[in-house]
Amino acid sequence: MNLSIERREKWKSCRKFWLRWHFYDEWGNDLFCKFDAKKIVEAIAKSHTDCVTFQARTVSGYTLYNTQVGRKYKSLGDRDIVAEMVKECKKRGIGSRVYLSITWDEYTTMSHPEWAQKDNNGKISNCYVCTNNVEYKEYFIKHLQEIMAQHDIDGFWFDWPYIYYPFKSYCYCDSCIKLFKENTGCEPPYKPTWDNVWKQWIEFQSDSFTNFATEIRNKIKKTKPDWLVTFNYIAAGHDHPHKVSDISFSDIGFTEVYPERYGFDINSRSIRFLKGAVEAGKTFEGFTLSTNRVDSWCVKPLAQLQYELFTILVNGATLSVSHRVHYDGTVDEVAFRQVGKVFAEIKEKEKEQLLNGDVIKYVGLYHSRKTLIWYDKTDDGGGCSPQYIASFNGAYKALLELHIPTEIIHDENVGLDKLQQYPILFMANIAILSNDEQQIIKEYVKTGGTLIATYDTSLFDEMGREQKNFGLSDIFGSNFLHRLNSPVNYFQMPDRTEFSKGIDSAYYVPVQGQGIIPSLTTGIGIGKMVGSFYDEIQGHATKVKSAEGSGFGPPMNISPRIMSPAIVTNNFGQGKVIYIPFPLAASYSGKNPLPEHRTLLRNIIKANGIKLPIEVEAPLNVEIVICEQKSNSRYVVHLIALNINRGTVLESSRPGPAMMEEPALYKAKIIAKVPYSDVKLWGKDGNNIEKEGNIINILCNKVHEAVIIEKD
Repeated sequence: MNLSIERREKWKSCRKFWLRWHFYDEWGNDLFCKFDAKKIVEAIAKSHTDCVTFQARTVSGYTLYNTQVGRKYKSLGDRDIVAEMVKECKKRGIGSRVYLSITWDEYTTMSHPEWAQKDNNGKISNCYVCTNNVEYKEYFIKHLQEIMAQHDIDGFWFDWPYIYYPFKSYCYCDSCIKLFKENTGCEPPYKPTWDNVWKQWIEFQSDSFTNFATEIRNKIKKTKPDWLVTFNYIAAGHDHPHKVSDISFSDIGFTEVYPERYGFDINSRSIRFLKGAVEAGKTFEGFTLSTNRVDSWCVKPLAQLQYELFTILVNGATLSVSHRVHYDGTVDEVAFRQVGKVFAEIKEKEKEQLLNGDVIKYVGLYHSRKTLIWYDKTDDGGGCSPQYIASFNGAYKALLELHIPTEIIHDENVGLDKLQQYPILFMANIAILSNDEQQIIKEYVKTGGTLIATYDTSLFDEMGREQKNFGLSDIFGSNFLHRLNSPVNYFQMPDRTEFSKGIDSAYYVPVQGQGIIPSLTTGIGIGKMVGSFYDEIQGHATKVKSAEGSGFGPPMNISPRIMSPAIVTNNFGQGKVIYIPFPLAASYSGKNPLPEHRTLLRNIIKANGIKLPIEVEAPLNVEIVICEQKSNSRYVVHLIALNINRGTVLESSRPGPAMMEEPALYKAKIIAKVPYSDVKLWGKDGNNIEKEGNIINILCNKVHEAVIIEKD
């Protein structure tokens, strides 16, 4: 095996550690005074870790290695922390990768303000360097050349490769203005104009990363072709609307996972988002913390670490756990022991080949970068549509809780062959679809696929302008008639059909957000969408709105005079379309989520008629991943249970990080729709399993349970 392949194989490990030390020289001369690379790497090795990432140049702008280019931490004297770590890692066969921050650089922005990003008023309002500045790029590449000349590592990991924040009117430095004029012949827009020039400006800012990333990668590969190059791609899907193509510059796709910021469903959502973006076969990596927050030294309880780490792994990613080093260079050995316990369990399950296999494909959840940027047209040009974010996150949350196998499909790399891997395509308020996308989706349905679409799907053009009709009106079986203005509407399922199971026929279920009145063509209407009295008093709107904020705002009570179907079903070719004319998914992630929102979605999916080989019924807090291992002739059903034992409230009345201190005890039912010869629960005897025909009942008491179903 050549060195390049050996390095790549090593970094496919599910057991990797990070060390973080974002310190500042001004903190004093005791920085790193007790740093002991030998002791730290010994602790890492004992924790069953295969690879470690550590910082060579931090966001402060200081280096931890000997440099003639930048500024080294004064407290280090002649010490070279990078060299010490690499030496100890090599002794133990542990892979080493170093961190460098690209744009977040406080020392450089202070010493070279002409290199800093500037806002649309020409002011430096952050500590980020502009990657369009030629002098800075040369300066940064000299750092890379120093490291490549001095250290034998496995590669680089680059943070903050973006103009910060993308699309929020940055950057207006002299370099950006000059380059934009040269490329387009236009003056840069100093506020969102939402026209073609603004579109060019957005893509210009995004391409700034693309161009510099290409330059960085080429420089490294020319000198060290076998070194791995990885750029941080924050795949949350809502606050960083980066291009899918940005991942192509990385040898390993990478995303950070922060449940303490975004909620616990971010764990699998980020990984599935990343999985949908990387090329088939590429290794991708999820990153989480050993502590409760980035700025905390409070080590997470073992159960919480198990939940986060196994959620990342069973969704197909490799894994890194980050730990914050203390000011004096020491580490918390408790964190290493805690993570080591989880890594030991991972290692045992790897031996049993439980963490691989092909995930069962059922629902493809569509993600649209175009809708994310252009739908709401926010005043700051931020490109993060609140309406679309709510729809996407609500759809994912509902599917996760329904235990329906779901993967994420991106508008940027979509194709008919990709769509046809999924029996069901869910487009939660995908307002903007290109003509090419529309044709692909129509062909998908025509050839037998099932499309579920909500609210404004296909109603806007690529510049975010509302059109007179849906772009997919022919397959919806309905035309756009008009929009309801009320921020609250209702749906009711009075007739007992497959769509109404579990929903009280008399209940008018509230839905947050406006609704659309469709005009049916070939479609069939089911149920009722009922408006509110708000839409009947538009002539008195100013008087009514004056009461808002007093608790006596516009009346949202039901108005039976405003009514249309709650669902429109339409057969098209060999497939079927279900159109929901209100923001069902957004309601489920809003202030007032209701079980009926989730239940209606479940009924629509079940009515599709396509059966899974394995189905699972479990509590809402249990995430399910079903994998088929064809080479072993078996299925592995992963159950990962979230069990929040307590939460905290901060002084600002914001919820603090939730805590998971112990595993959940729960029952799960597996319905095997295929013949099987045997079933077992990993690490346990048969007392936790009861079998009756194709029904398998399981009593679960671990954070991660692996159910092995042998094919007959």
